[in-house]
Amino acid sequence: MPRVTAILALVLNAVSATLAFAQALPSSPSPHLAAGHAALAVHDPTRAMTEFEQDDSRAGRAWLAVALMMESRAPSDAFVVRAFDAAAESRSMDRANAPRAATIQAQLQAGDMVVAYLLEDRYGYAWAIDRSTVIGYPLPPPDQLRPAAEAAHGYAERNDTDGLRRVGDELMSSLLGPVTSRLGQVRRVVFALDGALTQLPIDRLPPDADAAPLNETIATTTVSDYTKLIDALHQPVDRPATSKGRPAGTVAIAAMALLSLALIAWGRRRRRA
Repeated sequence: MPRVTAILALVLNAVSATLAFAQALPSSPSPHLAAGHAALAVHDPTRAMTEFEQDDSRAGRAWLAVALMMESRAPSDAFVVRAFDAAAESRSMDRANAPRAATIQAQLQAGDMVVAYLLEDRYGYAWAIDRSTVIGYPLPPPDQLRPAAEAAHGYAERNDTDGLRRVGDELMSSLLGPVTSRLGQVRRVVFALDGALTQLPIDRLPPDADAAPLNETIATTTVSDYTKLIDALHQPVDRPATSKGRPAGTVAIAAMALLSLALIAWGRRRRRA
């Protein structure tokens, strides 16, 4: 009996190990996912969209977003909006509450903007959303973004402002796209980062060579889960001292002027007394 028990234990252990190994292997793609990739390989985003729409996995939603952006013919059209909605579903921990573009726009206040990113294999896209428009634009390939994001992470840990400025010069025009020209009218940006960009201290990067870091001029918030976008928009806006279009020096001068007026008034009261 002890020998039989030992043999059964060995068999059970072998079965358990086999099951664990099988579970650790990557699952094979669904037929629709495979067909969608085949369509993209021959530059047929229309067919790819049809296939990816029939795959309800997170990967299927992400690749649907890619195909929709490829199909788009304008910076802002129905394909761009659908692409954002698909990307949000693929990058939301709570898929049932993945925010749609229209939902986000309804929560935005004047001066608010959401900029969301999707990095998938060789493709990267971003969406800039304000109260009236959803604009989509392509990003550099993820393999190009990764080393810059890792370098920026190291610079931020060492508080190396020169290094952060170099990364900003390299990346920010691509990452912000059409947002760059509108920063003067923006009071807050909520970033939804993805992939390698989650390492990027984007709020500490200047939008261009002559500008201060973003967090010194506008309020910034970053999330890595699209579901958190709505909560982030409901947070109070903690505006930097240099926002509202006035540099810190101007605020200081105004404060000194008020102090001088107060001292003059105080002196006059003393003389009357």
